[in-house]
Amino acid sequence: MRQLYKYCSFCANSLSILITGKAWYSKPADFNDPFDGDFSLDSSCSFDEYMEIFGHEIKPEIYESLKLEYCGSSDVLKPGKIKGLSAIAEALKNVGVLCLTTRRDSVLMWSHYADEHKGFTIKFDVPAIVPVNKVNYNSYIPDNPLSFFFKKSRNDGYLDYQFTKHVDWEYENEYRISVNRGNRLVDIPGKIIQIDFGCRMQDSHKETIFKAIKAISYAEEIKLYYAVKAGNLKLVFLPYDIKT
Repeated sequence: MRQLYKYCSFCANSLSILITGKAWYSKPADFNDPFDGDFSLDSSCSFDEYMEIFGHEIKPEIYESLKLEYCGSSDVLKPGKIKGLSAIAEALKNVGVLCLTTRRDSVLMWSHYADEHKGFTIKFDVPAIVPVNKVNYNSYIPDNPLSFFFKKSRNDGYLDYQFTKHVDWEYENEYRISVNRGNRLVDIPGKIIQIDFGCRMQDSHKETIFKAIKAISYAEEIKLYYAVKAGNLKLVFLPYDIKT
């Protein structure tokens, strides 16, 4: 099991997580970082790599002639020989992504993703069977060869590939779960085990969430906390009950 947090504003999509057990998986193009998910797909590969990627078997007697047709005098495939490459790239850019983190105490993330501390965080216990990618932080976007994506694909049809964000975002310590189509509601990745209310969250919104949680079958197992400002520009979290 892995325990990861999602920062939420108080809105319909966030409440849906508690009420329906479904979370909104966004397309990378809709993220606040315009570079996020903007990968380049390097289709250059050797003839042998191409045959391995697509599982083609070649009779020895036609190997050389077929290689000549696909590569000419070079060892690298001619441009345009891989059919449907643009469709592959488009599919990869249209995956759905759920963004999670190991942190609940980031002042910046409360400001950016939880409506300036007026929202809340949800802590999930994610089973090991659910594929989770750690975001790669770098100062450049790497070229990803075609073989990389195919070796990362899974039999269930979900595309599982590494996202790269600029190193400036490293403080988020982000993890992501991907599905094969974005901008839709998908079942949450594990049990909800904790809710943290922001230090500016309205009491009425806390009560709404408290009531929504009571409908969950394992509600008594969910821990509730609320954030308060502490010294040294930090947040601390105290146990919450409806009388707090």
